[in-house]
Amino acid sequence: MNAKILPGPGSKDRVARTAGTADRHSIQSVDRALLLLETIAEAGGEATLTELANRTGLNISTCHHLLATLIQRGLVARGTRRRLYTLGSRILDLGHACLQVDLPRRA
Repeated sequence: MNAKILPGPGSKDRVARTAGTADRHSIQSVDRALLLLETIAEAGGEATLTELANRTGLNISTCHHLLATLIQRGLVARGTRRRLYTLGSRILDLGHACLQVDLPRRA
């Protein structure tokens, strides 16, 4: 697998797939969208489009289109400074749902 370490806080041990190396059982656009979410989180919760493209190795146009979809779903929001992308409030909803699972019962 062709891999690279992404720069940024908490990324020293995180390995990301580079373009063209997605697992044959994964969907490339979903994998890339999740990579953007992880990268925003690792950048402290906000990042510019250029920063996201540089950190992920994705084309700026690809990042822009994926971010537009994530914005529509509430997973990403535009920051107070229009050039920033931040994690959206829907992230909290998903995290809260995860905490509602009865882990001892399921284990």
